[in-house]
Amino acid sequence: TGGTRFEAARSALHDFLGQFQNGSDEVAVVPFESHHVAETIEGARFASTQADALAAAAALPAPGPRNNTALYSAIALSLDVLAARSKEVAAQTGKPPDALLVVMTDGTNEILKGDDVGLLAGPGGLAQASRRVGQSGVQVIGIGFGDPSEIDESAMRALSTKYFMARNFEELRRIFALAHTLLTDRLTATI
Repeated sequence: TGGTRFEAARSALHDFLGQFQNGSDEVAVVPFESHHVAETIEGARFASTQADALAAAAALPAPGPRNNTALYSAIALSLDVLAARSKEVAAQTGKPPDALLVVMTDGTNEILKGDDVGLLAGPGGLAQASRRVGQSGVQVIGIGFGDPSEIDESAMRALSTKYFMARNFEELRRIFALAHTLLTDRLTATI
């Protein structure tokens, strides 16, 4: 569209949130990189209205030029946040909600000097995060967005129950539409 990948991603997210159902849906929109990963993800706020969800999407900060991506840790921590929120909802309603984690990246798991200590990295970190996905019972939609040569698609496949590659805005919109159809009672964290 002539815009940046970030602008296209935010626009596709806006379309996805346009189908938000007040009173039954919850969504947390959480950016991640390799600094303050745990605090950012654990501080996720779940919006229960479409207006709040759209405001969260609009407030996403544009990525900086030197933001590394703590992909493995972000996914593992997000699963913990979803598990905790699912327990809260189940305690309030008497039934566990369907949960979906949508993870979008335009790169690889990149941990460099100066990043948070203890971030999952390398083959061991990938294996640990992949095990967490398998044990969680949560459907994880992985989306690689942008140039396929810059995305670690094999890692994304290992970290996702369903993986998609989106090269442009229209493909990204279709993937978000598919993610929406996968839920009935919805509890979603989009990162």
